[in-house]
Amino acid sequence: MKTGYEVNKIAKSYVMCGVFTFAFSVLFTPSPVFCLEKMDKSRLRSETGQAGIDIGMDNIVIYHGVDSVKIANPADPENNYVGFGNIKGLGVFETGAADVDGDNIAGKLTLDVGSVINSTPATADDIPLVFLSCPDWMQNVDVMIGNIDWCGKNIGSAEMRGFSLPSWHAYIGAYNGAGIDFQLGFRTKIEEIKFNYGETVESFSVKKLQTAGTFKENPDDNPSDPSTWEASGEFKAGDALADTPNPASIDIGVRTNDDLTTTPIVQMELNASGSIRASDIAFGSKSFGPVAIDGIKVHSMKIELPGRGLGSNN
Repeated sequence: MKTGYEVNKIAKSYVMCGVFTFAFSVLFTPSPVFCLEKMDKSRLRSETGQAGIDIGMDNIVIYHGVDSVKIANPADPENNYVGFGNIKGLGVFETGAADVDGDNIAGKLTLDVGSVINSTPATADDIPLVFLSCPDWMQNVDVMIGNIDWCGKNIGSAEMRGFSLPSWHAYIGAYNGAGIDFQLGFRTKIEEIKFNYGETVESFSVKKLQTAGTFKENPDDNPSDPSTWEASGEFKAGDALADTPNPASIDIGVRTNDDLTTTPIVQMELNASGSIRASDIAFGSKSFGPVAIDGIKVHSMKIELPGRGLGSNN
């Protein structure tokens, strides 16, 4: 991980327990052969031995089906709700066996724990974080929602096909003793997202929706020509690893309204950067062609749920 900050890894304990477990498995588990394998420099760079866990997965297939999911207003759940029915999904996942990003290293899912250190030596104010990252993540996910109900009225169905996630990371920690600090990064591609209106044949669709850090590294990039698009880097929300850390955060609290009543709220603060593109957006038979939103910079954004003026005691 090449960054401008310093990570203080938390040393693993119970080393002797691990040694005894390993020795027991070698002596008492049937095994045809045991040997050391010399690794070349590229493989050696990808290994971590000081702390953390690397996880590999080979062709994991997950199928799920849900009859219905309902989100309702507790004051009137029979009439004020949105419901999703006949949900089906199929996903195939793999990591550790393929070089997705073309750096000659087959990256794995890494789980680690450490601290972001702003100055040396470390202090109690430094931010402890759980690190999850995977530079080479192969997946293909399809999801279909058979019907969407809005307060008793069927408004249509939806589907998402070919959702891939070549690389991603998540750094998560505590926020001032409560809530969550986090940084998320991802590069995604979805072949098609489609919403079908009611019982008609009309639909709204977005094809080849992509998020990334940038598309500009290709000198031949043309935002109006999807065949030239080459995604690189990750779209990022929060910046926990900056010289002055500025992670995104989620917290739960109470807001005092203008009429002096109070409202429980979920509050999110975040910054974000990256690019979003889609090869085509269509309403029914009308195509609007490709869309490119490059160089997104969200310096600060605050979201409160429910919003102001909603959810008060009046």
